[in-house]
Amino acid sequence: MRCWPRGMSRRVVLFIHAVAWLILAGAALGLALVMSPAVVQVVGQTSSFLRFDNAGARLPVAFTAQTLLVGAATALCAAGGGLWFSWRSTRYGIVHSSPVRAGRAWWQRAYLDVLLFIPAVYILVTLTRSGGLTAAVADPFSDPLTLGAPTLFSLALTLLFLRVYPFLLGLGARLLTLTRSLSLLMALRELTRSLDRYRGTLLMMGFTLSLTGFTASLASTLDASLRDSIDYQVGADVVLVPPTDAETEAERNSSGQQTGVDVQGFNVLPADDLATIPGVAAVSRVGRYTAQIALPNERPQGTVLGIDRASMAAVTRYRADFSAVPLADLFNQLAVQRTGIILSAAFAHAHNLAVGGALTVQINALNTWAEITVPIIGLVDYFPTLDPTATTTFFGLMSLDVVFETVGSELPYEYWLAVAADADRDAVREQAAALGYPILDWRDPERELQTALLAPLRRGVLGFLSVGFLAAVGLTLIGAVIQNAATFRAQATQLGMLRAMGFGRAAASAYIFTVQGLAAFGAVGGAR
Repeated sequence: MRCWPRGMSRRVVLFIHAVAWLILAGAALGLALVMSPAVVQVVGQTSSFLRFDNAGARLPVAFTAQTLLVGAATALCAAGGGLWFSWRSTRYGIVHSSPVRAGRAWWQRAYLDVLLFIPAVYILVTLTRSGGLTAAVADPFSDPLTLGAPTLFSLALTLLFLRVYPFLLGLGARLLTLTRSLSLLMALRELTRSLDRYRGTLLMMGFTLSLTGFTASLASTLDASLRDSIDYQVGADVVLVPPTDAETEAERNSSGQQTGVDVQGFNVLPADDLATIPGVAAVSRVGRYTAQIALPNERPQGTVLGIDRASMAAVTRYRADFSAVPLADLFNQLAVQRTGIILSAAFAHAHNLAVGGALTVQINALNTWAEITVPIIGLVDYFPTLDPTATTTFFGLMSLDVVFETVGSELPYEYWLAVAADADRDAVREQAAALGYPILDWRDPERELQTALLAPLRRGVLGFLSVGFLAAVGLTLIGAVIQNAATFRAQATQLGMLRAMGFGRAAASAYIFTVQGLAAFGAVGGAR
């Protein structure tokens, strides 16, 4: 039954409610304006989910007209929702009581669960056909399914669990009737009868814990994938790229006029001096050259990576899952057959090439194509800095000295360095420059990783997810405290009567703790 003070019209009651909601919305908006700069700073210090260890500069905070407009609109929407409930509550008074609705079966009240499961199942089928939920390392949150799909699944499964949980409690109560555990039996029957009293807290707690588990797992996976991706792109602890120093000769026509420049060779520095720098554990030369393979019906283009077999394994950031055969075994094969090639597996499978076969490789250098026939001594699925997905192009690993012998001259190459974990990489760079090594580019995966972690989109999404989680946990705890206080107050008379009837203090304590424990277990079970 709904009523309002005598002699007061419904319009006046709604006006009072509207003023009250506007005051609450205005207070919330003012509190948000005060707290938002601190929240922005917390988001700016985010490096991953629930990790606020970014030591970057503080973000400037400025309130724009658009920001204030969005905040005011949000506050008005919240006030409008409260006013709508007030409007529904004041439709009936003392004379005209609200109609009593007949109780409905649980399957009639589960329409929201079913409606949520329809898009959830559709997304599941779509993701299954596409190979699962994927997220790009560079822009992991560009696909709305990255966060939308798990959120929808979490909410649907939590609601479904709350529908099933009373049946589980009822089944447990029936089994306990065969025992003498009175406290546990009363706790189960209490939860079965009054689970609606705990439903809001259970829903919020289960949904929050479920999303927290997913978000933490997603952040951990993205962090690991980001590091692996940068390691793959750079290839070593440090990569020094020197400028090209070419030996040229003027091209002249029959009349003696210069018509162009002919590259005769390149001046390159040895890698041995870099190994003398404190903190440098190993150095390897790596050259990247355009090549093609002469097949019967085509000449696919690709890249030949010239390497130092003896030192390459010590500097490259290679993983065991990059090939079926360990890298050490592949390089041992290259030592036995120094003119061999380690070919990309995707290209080899696409063109029916196998280990033991021979290939004619043509390397483009000094304005000509130098040709060599090489045996295939191994296959790799991945190798740092090389594209593993292409099947129309190829990549191959060859001895750098063999490439030079084929071309007839030394070619430009990079220096891949393995440095100690405690080495000062800036000092290593300065000493390399002091030794006379010109530096065109200095690639450091640790520095690139820090730059990627500070990307605005990544910090913004993970920061607001972290802040939202902390806010949800705080609200859940407040709601749980209020709910427990209201429950204890409602059960005070009941417990007093039970104590008067001989219900012991230990049994009453066991009853209370069992009720709260089963409620908490329900929240955790819903999160799983």
